[in-house]
Amino acid sequence: MSGNPNARPPKRRKSTALSRKIRGGNKKRSSYDLVAARESLGLPPKANAQQISCAVAPSVTNTVDNPSPLKKEVKARLAEQVNKNLLLTKEVSEAQKSVTHKTNQIQTLKQKVRDLSDALQIERKKSRDTIAKLLSDAERIMSDACEIESEADRKMHAAELKVCMERDRSKSFKEAVEEKVSMEKEKSKHNMQEERRRSAARLVS
Repeated sequence: MSGNPNARPPKRRKSTALSRKIRGGNKKRSSYDLVAARESLGLPPKANAQQISCAVAPSVTNTVDNPSPLKKEVKARLAEQVNKNLLLTKEVSEAQKSVTHKTNQIQTLKQKVRDLSDALQIERKKSRDTIAKLLSDAERIMSDACEIESEADRKMHAAELKVCMERDRSKSFKEAVEEKVSMEKEKSKHNMQEERRRSAARLVS
């Protein structure tokens, strides 16, 4: 190799935890809710932890008027923002639960209304069927009553006719009997008169 023989060889960079993390080594799992943080910050679903941290941390400039905050202050601000985000996430979750509960109640009430409507339709159909059956029975009873009344009228007319015939027959029979009795009386009277003539003729002779 050409060059300065006294030059020091280049230092080899040590493998740090960050380099292992970049190379895909062992990663430390965080308990931070990334999904809730993305939703509260309005970030896309694929935003990583660094993007979330950048969105949470205040903007830092290198000007003298706005010096870089201390590490503790940054952590405090980050923790405060995270707590706010978690609180907002909790409120959103509770609001979603309330909306879901009210939605379920509305669906339950709608189902009850549908069930009551179906039951009402069934009861209306039963009522219509019952009324139709009652009307049919009433018409049948009226028809039977009319037939019975007509039959009674016919029987009554026949009975009256029979009574009239019996009355006429009795009258004719009475008249015949009276006429026979009258004839018998006339005959008896005639016989008595003849007997008297005979008796008188015998006495004269």
